[in-house]
Amino acid sequence: MALAAVFLGLAACSGTPGLVRPNEPVKVQRIFEVRSPIEWARFRGLGNETWTIDGALLNRLTFITNIRDKEHIFGYGRQNRWNPDGAFYRTGMDPNELRDLMVDGLAQIGFANVSASNLQPGERDGFTTYQFDLDLRSPNGLTYKGHVLMLERRQRLNFVLFYAPVEYYYAKDADAVTAIFADLHVRP
Repeated sequence: MALAAVFLGLAACSGTPGLVRPNEPVKVQRIFEVRSPIEWARFRGLGNETWTIDGALLNRLTFITNIRDKEHIFGYGRQNRWNPDGAFYRTGMDPNELRDLMVDGLAQIGFANVSASNLQPGERDGFTTYQFDLDLRSPNGLTYKGHVLMLERRQRLNFVLFYAPVEYYYAKDADAVTAIFADLHVRP
């Protein structure tokens, strides 16, 4: 499956693009509340929302919410006997399994050389969170860096995924994304 088609599909299922204005609180998918120090274009979908500044292949902040037990983390169906393998979430996964789930999911949608490092547990509004860094390569050869925050809420997985090319875009946006992750709140 081509990476571009997958992520364009996520954006295509969304409505009219909106705008995230700097330093204004934004409710995301009824789960998260965030503030951004910079402006983003905002594309909303069912169970997902994507923000970008320069285009989804150049910098992408994606929120995916309410992934149920045995569902694929990027929305590619449910696990069953006809579809047993894939990046399927299971309620109660440990931190290493959640990290590996993200790595496997990104590899399944077309990224290569996906690796995660710096796994750190935390707490956010009464929820246990897990954050880690990513290194990955797109099918067109761009090398990306990224960051992930994952948490379980009401026995469902929710996560925020940021990635951008190492050349120029990651460094340009990293401070803003760090501020977004630091200020992110989770609805009970």
